[in-house]
Amino acid sequence: MARCWTCRKRRLKCDGGVPYCKKCWGHGVVCLGYQKPLTWVEGVARRGPMKNRTFGSSAEQQPPRNRQEAIAIAITSGSIPLTPTESLFQDLDSASRFFVDYFSKRVCPTLVVQDRPDNHYRRTITCVSSPVVASAIVTVAACHYIQSQTGCPLFQQALVLRNNPIGSDLSREAVFKYYLKSKGKCLKLISAALAQHHSESGDSAILIAVVLLTILDMFESGSGAWSLHLEGAQKLLNAGIMAGTSEWDSVARKLLHGAAVIQTFGSSLAKPGVLTSESTLPTVWTEGSWSITPIGCPVEILAAVEVFASQRRLDSILTAPVTDGHILADTLHRIRSYDIPAWAARTMTTDAAVPYEDLVYLGTIWKLSADIYACCFLRSSSQNTSRLLEPPSVQALMVEYSFFEQKNDAIIRCLIWPTFVAGAASTSPEERAWVLRTLERIWNFGHCANTRSATKVLETLWEKHDREKMRSSQARLREGAEPLAGDFVGWDWIKELSQLKGSWLFI
Repeated sequence: MARCWTCRKRRLKCDGGVPYCKKCWGHGVVCLGYQKPLTWVEGVARRGPMKNRTFGSSAEQQPPRNRQEAIAIAITSGSIPLTPTESLFQDLDSASRFFVDYFSKRVCPTLVVQDRPDNHYRRTITCVSSPVVASAIVTVAACHYIQSQTGCPLFQQALVLRNNPIGSDLSREAVFKYYLKSKGKCLKLISAALAQHHSESGDSAILIAVVLLTILDMFESGSGAWSLHLEGAQKLLNAGIMAGTSEWDSVARKLLHGAAVIQTFGSSLAKPGVLTSESTLPTVWTEGSWSITPIGCPVEILAAVEVFASQRRLDSILTAPVTDGHILADTLHRIRSYDIPAWAARTMTTDAAVPYEDLVYLGTIWKLSADIYACCFLRSSSQNTSRLLEPPSVQALMVEYSFFEQKNDAIIRCLIWPTFVAGAASTSPEERAWVLRTLERIWNFGHCANTRSATKVLETLWEKHDREKMRSSQARLREGAEPLAGDFVGWDWIKELSQLKGSWLFI
């Protein structure tokens, strides 16, 4: 078996991979290939147009210090070694091929509770012959790659590069600029495609790219652009682009199921009116034969949260809720009476990817967090449902989480929404410290920057809660009453969240 020149110089056994040695790539060094590399040597040309010209010796090329630097060098030189060599990828440059491969291997598994070959996010790769889909996939992958390699969200890295461009890491800057270029290209392609009248498959490609941009905002920060992308997806649906039955239409339909889940949990915490009833994906996208959503939430619990979330998809923050209070109270009752063990058993008959015991703990976490959210929602409304409003404790949620914490299970990466709800309801230092540790664990598993945003938002809510509680206690002391010793009853974290800047996607 032939050895590449890098393995020869390093005196290692080469795997003979074509077109590049995978061993070199795995160690983050540049593979020199199997042809003898040409080098300039010191001397004087004896003939030809360069006769009597003197050439200095060139320094031997140093291998990259790490994998990130290898990517940066490859981006500028176009020498990224990749596994996808099928004709489907023939129009992609080497950097794009790397990030498509990275999207499949690293990004897609983080978007579902359990990765499988039929992961509907991975199916989008079958559409990379469309430039708009390819650029969207590359942008999402580049975002995740940068954050996973640096351990730092993009919005923080942008500040570092802007404030200290000379002292910043050149390899990091190169990859960051590539990401920005890819994102700009994606947005331009979508804009150009919408301005023209594309074919049916082209229209599906636009829809796929728009949904992927929603995922991108989740990875970047979850700070608000996601709602614009969902609104764009709905406008495309209203234009009737999903009338076809092509493979690309099938991919788009699968993505819309995931987008509807994002819509429900996103609007549950967003400002009222950020998503309106007219810009909302139809509820048909939340229906299906599956009993478990891609993020592990039972479909029935998702449907219950949707009832409350729909109240916040109003045309204005001043618009009154349209659902009867008794319906909301009945929805809370359905959450509390839902049989999680029976759901786990049903799910096992159709999808055995997740063990039964894991499903029970996972479903219980979603059930308890939905209960806490519903109680806070009802408490802030004018409906007389006080007898129902004794939510589960954060301690009860902590017990369920401990199952996955003890196993160091990556399933926890799908529990951003329940963790945020637990954090918003936390009042004791012990509960808050646990929430911060859990969000840090989720970040380490998924490198999704909205977990860091969730930490910042929770710290703002906690600071305001403690300040309001202190003010209320001082007022009670002036009136001769005892200061508040337990929970601050007047605290409405959903209302306070609506008054903060941004509309957050914590999923």
